[in-house]
Amino acid sequence: MTKRSRRHGPAHMTKIRLDNIILTKQNRNDTCRRLLIFVTMTTVAVTLGQGYTQYKEYVDYHISMCFSVVRNTMYGTKSLLTTGNWTYPALPTEEPWTLDEEAAANFREELEQECHIKRDISLTKSSAKVGKKIVYDVEPQHYVTLAGPMYVLLPETSPFDGKFYNTCAVVGNGGILRDSKCGSEIDTADFVFRCNLAPISRYHEDVGTRTNFTTMNPSVLKTYYNRVNSENSRRRFINRLQEIGDGFLWIPAFVSKMGEREVNLLNSILMGERLNGLPLQPLYPTKEVTRAIFKFWNTRKLEVPRLTTGLCMYTIAASVCRQVALYGFYPSNHDREGNRLPYHYYERRSRYNFEQGPHKMYNEYKALKSLHDKGIVRLRERCKPLPSYVYAMRNNPHYRDDRGR
Repeated sequence: MTKRSRRHGPAHMTKIRLDNIILTKQNRNDTCRRLLIFVTMTTVAVTLGQGYTQYKEYVDYHISMCFSVVRNTMYGTKSLLTTGNWTYPALPTEEPWTLDEEAAANFREELEQECHIKRDISLTKSSAKVGKKIVYDVEPQHYVTLAGPMYVLLPETSPFDGKFYNTCAVVGNGGILRDSKCGSEIDTADFVFRCNLAPISRYHEDVGTRTNFTTMNPSVLKTYYNRVNSENSRRRFINRLQEIGDGFLWIPAFVSKMGEREVNLLNSILMGERLNGLPLQPLYPTKEVTRAIFKFWNTRKLEVPRLTTGLCMYTIAASVCRQVALYGFYPSNHDREGNRLPYHYYERRSRYNFEQGPHKMYNEYKALKSLHDKGIVRLRERCKPLPSYVYAMRNNPHYRDDRGR
């Protein structure tokens, strides 16, 4: 019998038997190379020993095992040496959590007594007069005069006056949110807080789309939108504002005189868009509320030079919501399984990390974890376990995710 010639190359490698493969230190490079070739093909069929075929999950899982073997060997831990009977790696799970109604109510009462958030959440036309001089936090020798577009944009009264919500979600921007699949859970909340105008359209599966209250540091205009110097950057910024709909945009406008240019530009844009029918309501936090929130946490032994936006948003949410869940609050460059996490869910790289930056996130996280353990707030990590192929990609040094803002 004539021996059949063997044709090589990806175009002819449409099937591979995996039921007898053993990944070892000696053969992993060749085995993984073959698997990686298959997953890039347009049609892939993996034939198992039981006689049926399965496509994506099986291939992706074996590829993840390739990366796991390489990583585990590098760190000197035990490699996976199994044949056919594969099991998914243990994933982090959250312990069951129950709201303690009494503890949450007491915390809410303390907040209202000390911070008066409902009253002071924003300057209003009923509480501030035209010409009022407001000093900057960082440079008290300088001040801004309340007039022009900023005054026109103020709400008549406090937006939280007489308001109380059953369930609220506070969405931070931590990298733990990427591939978290928390979007649908977030959108079920009665009221959703978001931080610093973070993007949502390309990450809706992870962060949801509902937006009721969003903060925006004026520096975002410069950092991410090039001060809207081009038609493209202006269009992107306006589109992002439109995603807020009739929600609130909370703008810390009185931090530093260095941000005066961006604040004036932002007010001008918001004024123009209001005339075009944009229903968004800008809010400008009072000096009283920002100082009170800082003092509230400082007297509870959270000694940090500067509070994160996320903690400020939780503080506001806790004062107007019966039950609060936090998403994206996870101060680490790696998850519990050791997989790399970006600083923000929408960035591949950031100039900050959790060890170096303007905030003490570990200290804040410890304070929030204490409240979580008492049943006052729920800290969420991932809403669904990461698929194994995502673990593989995360730990591949060549992995790229360029969705960005």
